[in-house]
Amino acid sequence: MLAVSGVLADHAFQLWSRGKSFQSVELFGISICCLGGCFDPVNWMWICLPFTRNHITEPGRFAKAGWIIIGLGWLVFVVGMIGKYVHP
Repeated sequence: MLAVSGVLADHAFQLWSRGKSFQSVELFGISICCLGGCFDPVNWMWICLPFTRNHITEPGRFAKAGWIIIGLGWLVFVVGMIGKYVHP
């Protein structure tokens, strides 16, 4: 999850360098969500899969911190998505 987050952040930086600011903000939000998923990776993967929603394990010690980071990433993603469609 950490490696995926790093790759997505690098790609977001490359998009920012090319002048695609809102697409890079959107991708950086997804990168932050993946970073938050590092704190509780098993439950994060189970929630992302549609057929395993009822099979969640006991959350780890840092699961609440992960959900806070995921929430911040979601907000960044929404800002990027709104900006991408409002300012084409």
